Amino acid sequence: ELATYIRQRGEDDCAKAWGVSRRAVASWRFGERYPRPEQAQAIVKETNGAVSMDDIYGAREKASL
Repeated sequence: ELATYIRQRGEDDCAKAWGVSRRAVASWRFGERYPRPEQAQAIVKETNGAVSMDDIYGAREKASL
């Protein structure tokens, strides 16, 4: 799951690696917002699949149930 990955790697490191603000990463971690599709694809690629599209958007699906 994206939140777990961010917590383990750290918000600052993720923000630098993904080219976004620390606040954006924090909002993704807490489920307040989700990355845009192109950002999500970049995250999947940068993490070598450790974070999948389901890890990113699956949380949104579960939250809406």
